[in-house]
Formats: sequence, C-alpha cells, structure tokens
Amino acid sequence: MIKTWLNNTIKELYPSIDFDILTPPNSELGDYSINLPFVLAKKDKKTPADTGKEVLGKLTEDKEFKEYFSKIEFA
Repeated sequence: MIKTWLNNTIKELYPSIDFDILTPPNSELGDYSINLPFVLAKKDKKTPADTGKEVLGKLTEDKEFKEYFSKIEFA
C-alpha cells in the first residue's frame, strides 16, 4: 500500500519520468530506495546530489508523506 502510494505521488510530481522503487537488501538502508534523483540528474544535466535535494524538498512538502515516512534522505 505505501509503495503504491509513493509510486503514485512521485508520478504526479514527475509525470513521464521512468523510475524504480526498490526494497534495499539490508533493512539498515531503509524501507525503500528510489533512483529518481539519478534519472533526473542525467536528464537535466545536474548533479545527483542537487537533484536529490530538490526531490527531497518536494516529497517532504507533501502532508500525507509525513503520515507514511518519519525520515527521508539522499544517500
């Protein structure tokens, strides 16, 4: 359910961008991993770190996001 919500939310923010939501092999790495910053960085010719900060900003502005996730970070 959460993964579906996350996928739909990202698709609304970034329509027509193909990205993956993965479950890391080690639970210490978090619940989900999203390659969106890397995809956008390549497309926009920016660094993944800068793009990751932009993505983080958009996701954390979403009120519903805070109901599902206590923390999000770019790593």
